[in-house]
This record gives sequence, structure tokens and C-alpha cells, in this order.
Amino acid sequence: MMTSDRKAKMAARDRMADTGEPYSRARRAAGKSWPRLRDSSVNWHFVALGGHHGFGPWGQHATVRDASTGDVTALVPTPEALRRFDRVTSAGAPGAGQQLHVLAGYRKPQAGPGAGHRVPEEQAAQLYALRVDAAGQVAGLAPVPVASPLPTGPGTPSMAVRADGTGLLCAQTQHRGRSWESVVYTVNLATGEPRVLAEAVPGPVTELSWAADVRTVAFEWNPAMGRAGARQAGIYMTDPAGPAGWEAGSRLVTPSDDGLGPLISPVISRDGTAVYVTAAQASLAGGSHWNRLLEVPAGGGQPRVLFELRYQANPANLAYMWDDVRLDPSGRFLLLLGFGWAYLVEISTAACARIPFPV
Repeated sequence: MMTSDRKAKMAARDRMADTGEPYSRARRAAGKSWPRLRDSSVNWHFVALGGHHGFGPWGQHATVRDASTGDVTALVPTPEALRRFDRVTSAGAPGAGQQLHVLAGYRKPQAGPGAGHRVPEEQAAQLYALRVDAAGQVAGLAPVPVASPLPTGPGTPSMAVRADGTGLLCAQTQHRGRSWESVVYTVNLATGEPRVLAEAVPGPVTELSWAADVRTVAFEWNPAMGRAGARQAGIYMTDPAGPAGWEAGSRLVTPSDDGLGPLISPVISRDGTAVYVTAAQASLAGGSHWNRLLEVPAGGGQPRVLFELRYQANPANLAYMWDDVRLDPSGRFLLLLGFGWAYLVEISTAACARIPFPV
């Protein structure tokens, strides 16, 4: 008969094989081991941003990577006018054998008339459409021809592209005195025509995620940073074109800290029935906290834990081991991007695999 201690040791070894964690940390995970993802049907390329996900030999350039192996399949050249690409959002598969990614960055600072003078920090984001073929090679990179000026801000806007690749939804946070407001707008990617949906939403609106029905958006919102006595911070959903308007039509899915821990990085399911969020949760046994990927039903109900890791020291982020979550075009997998590593999680089974990243 296998003793409980032997079982825990075997579970720790299984966890090492599944996640690549050191034995000591896998042992502390109380013997819990996630099923290893062994499916070879992952057919997906994603874009990693050099400045956010580890430099490697590519510096601050964006790279195209195979989601099943982490291998770099192509380098995305940074346009000469840009400092770097700071944001990326990806559509399903709008072209035959191709995938569309929309990237955003800011122009390089330009010297003004006075020595050492730079242009103001707030700029309008520069948008680029990147097409990647089935082999993960760059099929095209071109600026989006914006028909009229986009809202400016101190950082690039949060973005979500339509599943069919025809439109872009953006939320640009702006500083207003001692508070923050957000401008929410769309961009027609064929004509470059922007359309403002809401001009002064109180507080930051970030991490937009657009369901395939185009009628449902999940996002982070902290209204209190823009208005005293406002609604509570949390993960919200809305219909961006609904008659009630963005602010009035927004519905709280779950508060940002309601027993689940502070919640970030919402990703909506393709059918809009669930939102996947990242939580930083304290350990009931004491010690360091956990990072968990949760599936929260959009209509209410008990969240499901899809993936978890005990937090390790990370000087770049004192609370989260990952803060960038991607949904693959089929809606079957979630990709968690940390600094120098990534995990692929199958939603239906919670099976996972650690992929080499950046290399």
C-alpha cells in the first residue's frame, strides 16, 4: 500500500513534469497535480511584445510564436517612427489561412525648438495591422489609415478587435485634474473611421475583451478613480452599441476583491457566457499567496479554478505571476504570458502545459 507521504512525493514529481516547477515548490503544492495537456491539435500563432514578455535576442521587437511550442516563427519589424509596440489584440481567422493582429505604439519623441525639449507625453496611438500566415510568417504589416485624429493619452489604449477582423474597440484613459476618465471608441479597420461611444467614463476602463457575437464586452473598470461615490471596482460587461450607453449599460460581473482576491485581465469566452479572470489569493495555510485563473459565469454562479500556481518572487510584479491572458481563435485554449515563460490551458478539461518562452 502506498503511504500518504509517498503519494505526495509522486504527486510532486508529476507536477514537476507537468509544469517544470522545482521539486521543493511542487511538493509544497499539497500534492495537487493538474492533468498535462497532451493534445497536438493546437494550431495557433500569437504575438509576444518584446518590452513586456522578456527581451531575448530580439530586443524590444515583437515576435510571432507557435502557441504549442513557444518557438519564434517570425520577427515583427518595428516601424522606424515608433519607439516599440506596446499593445496587441488578435482576431480569429478573418483571412484564408491568415490571422489578423492589431498592434499599437507611440511615435519616438521628437526634439523641439529648445535644447532637450520633447513633445508632450500624451499622444494618439499609432495602429498597425499585422497579418500572419498559417506557417507563422509575416504576410503583411501596414499602418491603419485613421481618417480623423484618435483620442490622446499617456498610455496606449486598451484594445479588442472584432472576431471577423473588421473593427477595433478602444478605451483610452486620460488624466483630468486629480482624477481619471476614459474615452471609449471604435475604429473601422477598412476605412479608418473612428466613432466615439463614450467621451467621459469616470475612472480607467482597461483590458477590453470582445465576444464573437460583437454584442458583449468584458472589461476592468474602477469608477471611483474618476468620481467620488461611484460604483465599485470590478469586472464588468456591456453591449458597446446598446441603447443605454456604455456607462449606464455596464453590468458588474464580479467585484475586484470579493473573497476571490483582486481580479485582473478579464477574457470573455467566444459565446459570451463566461469570463476568465486572474486572481491573487492569500493561502489559507499562510505563507505566500496563490495566482489563480478562474472561470466566472457571466450570469452568476460559482467560479471554477482552471489553473493555479503559488506566487514566486517577481520584482516586475509583486502580486501577479502573469497579467496577460490570450484566448485562441477556436475559443478552446487560454495562454498565460509571464515574464520569460507561458502556460497553455485547455478550458474544458483544465489540462495545462508549460511552453518554453521566450526560448
